[in-house]
Amino acid sequence: MTEDAIIIAAGLCCPLGKNFEAATEAYSKGEKSLVRERSLIGHDGDPITLSYVFVPTEERDYEQRLLNLFKSAFTDCLLRATSLRNAGPLRFGLIVVLPRWLNGHQLTTRLSAAFSAEPYEQIIYKRFCFGAQAAALRMIDLARQDIADREADVVFVAALDSYIDTHLLDRLATEGKAFGSGQPHGLVPGEACAVIAVGKSSLRLETSAEILGFGVGEEATDGKPIGIRGRGLGDALRNAATGLEQSVPVMRALADLNGERWRAEHYGAGIASFGNGLGEALLDPECYALAMGDVGAAAGGVMVALALGAMPSPRGHPAHSEPIKYPTLLVATSHRGRSCALMLAHARRKEA
Repeated sequence: MTEDAIIIAAGLCCPLGKNFEAATEAYSKGEKSLVRERSLIGHDGDPITLSYVFVPTEERDYEQRLLNLFKSAFTDCLLRATSLRNAGPLRFGLIVVLPRWLNGHQLTTRLSAAFSAEPYEQIIYKRFCFGAQAAALRMIDLARQDIADREADVVFVAALDSYIDTHLLDRLATEGKAFGSGQPHGLVPGEACAVIAVGKSSLRLETSAEILGFGVGEEATDGKPIGIRGRGLGDALRNAATGLEQSVPVMRALADLNGERWRAEHYGAGIASFGNGLGEALLDPECYALAMGDVGAAAGGVMVALALGAMPSPRGHPAHSEPIKYPTLLVATSHRGRSCALMLAHARRKEA
């Protein structure tokens, strides 16, 4: 017999706030955290537009910056996952999602040692995954499988990334990926960590979310795709919607659109191939990057955390006071490789 898995809670540390409550409240109000950092000058001679948690000049050590992001989000997640406190002995797992360039890097070895120290020694297994925006959604699905297979009672998926480093910023500018006066289709470098607690359904909270479906689709990897790019995302949408009742449309959609043109092209192709029956929300998705820049490998986790919070209100209207209970679709694209889609629905509040 398998165990159903849910998303119990989320911890968040991002430019909009150093905890879930502050960040999701700011997001629901339409606040933005994009700044022209005058201490850093881009290739065009202008200050670089950034979105950060920690001021670049106050924390120059990249390893410490990542650890600070992780510790803040992990602590926040534990504080919010109140159902874990009196649940008796539990077996915990940890999956850490990091940017692809850290695979095999000596920095990852040091981070692994830090994650093995107190207070993380109660975690029975730790895994590292390296990827981009779609990686965290994939790891949340793997965490769900671990719960179903009874390998753990709770799995923390920590998605972590930061562009706030002089070498990384210079690389983005050199490759023409950073937003600037000469590159209107570039991304705004940001940083964030989201920790998602996936666990047994018996650990449900009033703000927990059920996982209705997950889908993954392969984009062409050989540089010579057959047909329109983005068909992999269409496959991901189709798979994620398998368990969704046709009469219940998606009421909220979040996408990793960040200014890069190819992401918009993939998204458009994906919803054109399979998205017409999911509702109008896909035609106007929420884009976290408009509020906090691009957060790289942390994107999937950040979108899940934002989905657990209040929905942004239409311009001129007050923010919603609580999360909606309807299906929410999260979409993360991949240039070459796996694109992912995750369908969530908030758990019903317990009757008094």
